[in-house]
Amino acid sequence: MRPASACKACRERKLKCSVQSKSQACQFCQAQNLECSLSLRDRVLARQEHRSKRILAAQPQSPIQSPKNDRHQGSNTAQLFQGAAKLNLKLPPIEVCNEIVDLYFQILHDKQHSLFHYPTFIRAQREGTVPPIIILAIITYTARFSNHSYFKGVERRYRGQEWSRAVKTMLNIQDMEVSITTMQACHLIGSLAISEGDSRMESMCSTIANRTAQLLGLPHRLSSDKLERELELRGTHYTILPCLRLCDSDWLFVVWWSIYMFDVWSASSRGLPRTFTLDPTWEWPMDEVAFNQLTYGTAAHSHEDFDEDLGLRGIHPRRLSMWGQMIPLTDIKSDVFTLNEWTASQNHLTIDENRLLRSVAEISSKLVVWLHDLPPRLHNTPENLAYFVDLGFGTTFLALHVGYHYHSMLLYYQFLHEAESSGPSECLLSSSPYARDYAERCKFHATSISDILWTGSQTPRCECLWMLCGHMLVISSSVHLHTLLLGDDEELINQARNYLERNFELLLRLQSYWPGIFLSTTRLRVFQKACLRAARLNDTFRMDRWLLNMLQEHHEAIVNESTNDDQVNVTGDSLSAANMSAHSPSSTEFQSEMYSWIR
Repeated sequence: MRPASACKACRERKLKCSVQSKSQACQFCQAQNLECSLSLRDRVLARQEHRSKRILAAQPQSPIQSPKNDRHQGSNTAQLFQGAAKLNLKLPPIEVCNEIVDLYFQILHDKQHSLFHYPTFIRAQREGTVPPIIILAIITYTARFSNHSYFKGVERRYRGQEWSRAVKTMLNIQDMEVSITTMQACHLIGSLAISEGDSRMESMCSTIANRTAQLLGLPHRLSSDKLERELELRGTHYTILPCLRLCDSDWLFVVWWSIYMFDVWSASSRGLPRTFTLDPTWEWPMDEVAFNQLTYGTAAHSHEDFDEDLGLRGIHPRRLSMWGQMIPLTDIKSDVFTLNEWTASQNHLTIDENRLLRSVAEISSKLVVWLHDLPPRLHNTPENLAYFVDLGFGTTFLALHVGYHYHSMLLYYQFLHEAESSGPSECLLSSSPYARDYAERCKFHATSISDILWTGSQTPRCECLWMLCGHMLVISSSVHLHTLLLGDDEELINQARNYLERNFELLLRLQSYWPGIFLSTTRLRVFQKACLRAARLNDTFRMDRWLLNMLQEHHEAIVNESTNDDQVNVTGDSLSAANMSAHSPSSTEFQSEMYSWIR
């Protein structure tokens, strides 16, 4: 967190915190005979940070994509390395840290979250003015992707475990401020917790980020200045934005939409109530290309100017934002999760068929409208993919479309059971004319997920390597497994077999990076065995609490309902290297087991 410049007593009373040059306590605390919470060292650090901001603001403001003359005397970088030394924590050399930060923006940023403005963040990181907790979180989260010799001999998915513990320790509630740094740190640490299978930590981080957003008055309290407003919607730390004319130094820019999506995902996957409800009047972020072109000197221009320069007249500029288009999809996801939870709570023989079909039709129409309203530039075509790859946003483009197909697949998933049921004695919906159509839609979307993620793996600068891809591949594979086990069309069965092989290959690659993929692959193994052990193969696809856990609670372990054979003594909260090595099959074993299903 950024160093506080006022003690706790003065902050609570909204007083100026003044200190005499040789005094450890401020004037107010001295007068009231109180123990001042802020040390002289803390005040020095705060002054250093303020000075670094003024120096940065006075420098030329052209964006720096690849700084050649790195400087590392910034106070925050010094704090990071000094803090690491106190914790007996060894950090990579500066050049390795720089490489890891670059990899973060190439592989992870703008896929699961959008927290920073790339050009200004890179500049600030090279100059050492980014808060230490942010840098350490990024290093911990992204070191697994580095090919630097510094990590030689260290398995990718186990890198940074000590750093992970340290960065979580830095998120100290006693020192926490209502600030953008807190929100960014919570989002990064929450994402890190997901990758480690630590669902409780992830949920706690989401809650803190949500409450911070509320205390900041978001999203209603936005700047009237167009550039400042955009950065509030998108999110960038004030210490790395010298281009902004801040009216209130206490008003910190936030990652509102990332926090909103984080809330939906975290709450939905754990069956908890959401903190925020989508308001259609909330403003979307601008498109990614225009956003990355924002530099000092553009504050007088509106975001429309950027889009017109790109030849995009006639389309509302914010409709071109891929991150913006994910917003309604995220809200639809919540509707799908709520529907599936309701279905799982009902008796499949007495379920209210009209209510279920009406709900499915309503959500389905939202997805149809979303797809229909996409600007032509955002349609899923090879030409558009090539366009965004050239701009550096190919993976973001794929993330948008794989999200659409994932939510659609979950909506129709329960009809895989209904379409194959023999009559009302097995399922009330088996006679519905919609059952088979919805089941086919589910299979179409599962196939699309496999196609998109495979295309990414075969396209330079487009590989989809973020953690959630593993869960989507597992659910997609379970749909292909339905075709393989219950299908009667030999051509479709062969296609399903090919898709399973591709999915397994992608899962193996993801497993080499993320320890949490162990939970995903375990779910798939358990699901396949449950299919083979069921009295009727189709029973495994009935929407009940067990299947709901399989589909939605991706952070939890899953076991076979009728046996504990597949239960592992590794929960989603303790995927340590020791536990992983004890319970996780090797890549060769996993590959052998998976491929044995489809031979």
